Amino acid sequence: MDFKFINELTDEEWVALINFSTQHYRKKSEMQPPRAATWVKVSKERDRKDLNGDRYALISSGDGIHILDTYRVNDFCLSTHNAGLCGEYPPTVLDQELRIFLTTRFGKKYLKELASYFQKKADEELAMLAEYTTLAKEK
Repeated sequence: MDFKFINELTDEEWVALINFSTQHYRKKSEMQPPRAATWVKVSKERDRKDLNGDRYALISSGDGIHILDTYRVNDFCLSTHNAGLCGEYPPTVLDQELRIFLTTRFGKKYLKELASYFQKKADEELAMLAEYTTLAKEK
């Protein structure tokens, strides 16, 4: 998966995306608002992939000299990347917030790619499940 949309974001838009995402998530979860990020650092590694082979970027955010959080992001998924001394913590999934933000930025062009992404994921899931139809009990 190429980064068609997130590669076009400016540093200011990255800060806005992170702040919108964390504030929106916390508001709908009825949690205290987070500290606002004032800077982001986007990791530029081209071959960083998850277990499914999908590329993602690592984004660090901070406020002044404090690092606030690290995120895994591609054009359609955003989540915290919480790795500590004892391993990884469960991520906070911010996919909805990312998609809202990118839709406001890119409009119908983004929605078309998002629909294509979901269709591809559905096709992959159906192909995987089809391998198990012989195990199903016929009625």
